[in-house]
Parts: sequence; structure tokens; C-alpha cells
Amino acid sequence: ATWTLLNESTGEAVRNFSSWYEETAVLSPTGERLLTTDTVAEVARIRSASTGEVLRSFKDKNTSSTEMSAAFSPTGQYVFIATCCEPQSISDLSYRSRMVTWDAS
Repeated sequence: ATWTLLNESTGEAVRNFSSWYEETAVLSPTGERLLTTDTVAEVARIRSASTGEVLRSFKDKNTSSTEMSAAFSPTGQYVFIATCCEPQSISDLSYRSRMVTWDAS
């Protein structure tokens, strides 16, 4: 996949990131970091918005997920990660979800 960081005012591409497998990305309140999610690896990553370098990874070993979303707190100090796992069988139609808050500093 290729991610493109756009200038909000002009709509022009600031930077392209390629070879990422993450499904979602959100910008930190300061604009310096990206928080991405990868449901295949079941991990969320904080990346440098200027280089794409992985600065930190978050993996919750207590869950396996088919859906994952993440957000920074308003100050950028914490990340909130929510995961959901689809039912494993027709006899068990319950979805399992988990929400975790991590210190992002």
C-alpha cells in the first residue's frame, strides 16, 4: 500500500510512504507522528510523519483481532487501541472486543 501525506491548505502531496501493510493511519495532534494499525500482524505502530520510521509498536498479547482502530489522546501522550474479533463458529455468535490505552511517550 502507499500512503500519501497531504498539505491541508493546498491538497498537495508532502510525502509518500510505500510498502506499508497498515490499514489505517491517524496523525498526532502535533503532526509529528502517525499512528497506524495492522490487523494481519495485530499491531499498532507510531511512525515518524517525516520519515515513516517506526518509533514504537504496540501489540496486545491477550487478544487476536480481525478489526482494529486507534487514536491519539488530545495531548498525544496516550494512544487508544480498540480490537474486535469476529465469531469463531456458527454456534458462538458473540463478538469479542477489547480496548487498551497505552502511554505513547
